[in-house]
Amino acid sequence: VKYLRKQSFLSATLKNLSEVDEVTEHPLLLALEKANDSPFVNGYTTKLLTLLYLETVGESYWYIENDALGRLKNIWPLPAQYVRPVKETTSNKIVEYYEFRCGSVTERYEVDEIIQFILPDLNDPYKTGYSSTKASTEATLVGNKLMSHELGLLENQARPDAIVSPDKDQVFGDDEAKRYEKMLNLKFGRGGSGKIMVAEEALKWTPIVFPPQDLAKLEINKWSKTEIANTKGVPLALLEAVQINRATLEAAMEQHARNTVKPRCDLIAAVLNDQLVSKYDNTGRLFLCFDDPVPESREQRMKECVQFVQNRIITPNEARYELGYPPIEGGDELMSINDANVGGSSTERQSSRDSGKADK
Repeated sequence: VKYLRKQSFLSATLKNLSEVDEVTEHPLLLALEKANDSPFVNGYTTKLLTLLYLETVGESYWYIENDALGRLKNIWPLPAQYVRPVKETTSNKIVEYYEFRCGSVTERYEVDEIIQFILPDLNDPYKTGYSSTKASTEATLVGNKLMSHELGLLENQARPDAIVSPDKDQVFGDDEAKRYEKMLNLKFGRGGSGKIMVAEEALKWTPIVFPPQDLAKLEINKWSKTEIANTKGVPLALLEAVQINRATLEAAMEQHARNTVKPRCDLIAAVLNDQLVSKYDNTGRLFLCFDDPVPESREQRMKECVQFVQNRIITPNEARYELGYPPIEGGDELMSINDANVGGSSTERQSSRDSGKADK
């Protein structure tokens, strides 16, 4: 409950509720778990597709199919790249309908049949999205061009290591030049580097040295990786395998969960509560929420529980419940600061005093 009350998108829902009960069985939960009648798509696949479309297109769409009684029957995730919100020029509505167009197939969906998830585009925040993939397009293109350049060099480098030419006033004919070229390639090609050559004629050997580019390429690769990781909200520590200790890795995982994973979960939950749950629940009490994806430090959690017990905020058994331990006898009473510092429950210590077994 403490976690739920911290969620901004649930503040209005929980405002007048003193207790929150977890619902484990409900037709809506079954529909979200099943998704639709297709054997290829289930609830997990639907959530996965939703996130993938959000990260690549910036938008994701669910087509909601109801049965004859108006109950939720199927949830169909639509390919977001083929869906567009349509607004007629004479209408005062933000969206009139949604159009799905792929090749010769065109479908029209009413607004109440579609659930739209978007990462808002600041140019048009009500209808279109802007994904992290779009934001990293330039960095991706630079990386792709660099890889294409490297591939071209490997496939057809067209860069000789040296030039052999006749010494002084001599001239090679075509046949003689081809003979020397064939001889040198056979002798020093493949694994022949480092062999000795004894020339019968006066030849001039001119080595060709190209300026080094490896450092520049490494810097470009590093910049591209950093740029793409930043747009995706992925800490670099999760991508580096060198000089990363456990503490740094755990901090990076917490940062990723807090700044990247949790906002996505909150976005999906907020949209579902607003556009889906409200259609099938008229009590105003039902809502959806993900578990907290941010890993909590157990050491910090234990310190907080000890402080709460010492300050008579929670009982020892409530603290043990938070830490995953079973309750103890006498642990349902608030303890004084002296009792909490000594250790053991007040009931246990009073019994030891009465029996004469208490330590002096």
